[in-house]
Amino acid sequence: MTRKVEGADAGSTHGGTFTTTRRGPATARRAATSRRLAREARQRRLAYIALFGVIVVVAATLVVGALWQFVISPAQTVATVNGEAIRNDAFQRYQKFKTIRLPNQAAQIQAEISKLQADKKNAAANGQFISQLQQQLQQAQSCQANIPACTLSDMENALELTQAAARIRAAPTRAQLNAAMANLSKQTGLIAYAQLLSTTGVQPGDLRTYFAAPGVVQQNVTKHFAARVTSTEPEAQARHILVADNQKARAQQLAAEVRKGANFAALARKYSTDKGLQAGVPLTGTAKLQAQRTSSAFNGGWLRDPSQPFVPNQPTWLTQQTSFAAPLDATVLDAILAMKPGEVRVVQNSTGGWHVIQVTQRGTLHLSKAQLNALRQQKGAQDYQQWVATATDSSKNKVVPSDPYVQFPSTTPSA
Repeated sequence: MTRKVEGADAGSTHGGTFTTTRRGPATARRAATSRRLAREARQRRLAYIALFGVIVVVAATLVVGALWQFVISPAQTVATVNGEAIRNDAFQRYQKFKTIRLPNQAAQIQAEISKLQADKKNAAANGQFISQLQQQLQQAQSCQANIPACTLSDMENALELTQAAARIRAAPTRAQLNAAMANLSKQTGLIAYAQLLSTTGVQPGDLRTYFAAPGVVQQNVTKHFAARVTSTEPEAQARHILVADNQKARAQQLAAEVRKGANFAALARKYSTDKGLQAGVPLTGTAKLQAQRTSSAFNGGWLRDPSQPFVPNQPTWLTQQTSFAAPLDATVLDAILAMKPGEVRVVQNSTGGWHVIQVTQRGTLHLSKAQLNALRQQKGAQDYQQWVATATDSSKNKVVPSDPYVQFPSTTPSA
């Protein structure tokens, strides 16, 4: 066998002859370069894949963040009022609005208080207004101590009032809300109003629902109750015998005797405890005697309107406007105005005690135009306040979460 070596590493077989050939330095360099290039290509591919992964993660993070900030978070519900949602975006906007408005409101109220206090000539007349303004100032300052909770509470109350007004057909109309918004813009000033919107981000819809609506509801509901007052109303003359709260049986016995024709004045003088003396108000001497002489028990048991001049043994007409002194109250008056002439009833006073009541006459009171207007104004305001208490009663509304001040605890340290 013949062996032939050509080169360093090369080898071949020709026709039975085995030949080994060695590879030169150039070939080795080319192989190394090829391997290096392949390795670099793999590294680049891995880098591209990693970069792409980072881009995907960053993009996903940005998308999720944007979705949360601009879609999910704004649409989240901060609270619901009887199923009506308060969105987070509206809450955040209205909170900024109140943050700017409250200090201005407090300053305006304080300025008005100072102005009224400086008016010494009308100090007596201004006293009531000053007291009301001081309450408003205290409310504004209290709200500043926890604006998130106060804001949400106001928004919830606005929805409760609007919902309750709708149930009595006194909900704000679009025209009324438009007028209220126009008035707000006029009072604030067009430039200041535009700045308010741009600074706080509050939208006209927020202001219509949570700021303007409660004021319109107050007007509508007040008119609703005022319209119930008619130009005529029932009036009656009546007498009574008052016995203690634990003497119901005696009251029923006295009522039976009155129905049989017993002398009412004699029974009142003997049994009635309405002798002009009030518990906790001790009277002696002339004052005690005078109170007894003008009392129901010593004047035939007759009930009188305290605003009318006293006439011995004579009744006065009793109306819906009659304001009794203790121990009489609205329970007794309601019963009297519902009874027929000659009817006798036993009525329990809301603060205790039993009344044997007999109505002797009924009539119809015709109010003058001035009386009617004054009464409508008075009743409208009174009934509205009672209505508000009912409309915002927590037992009558399903608010979730139930307490804004628990939902947003105050960050102001207690004194």
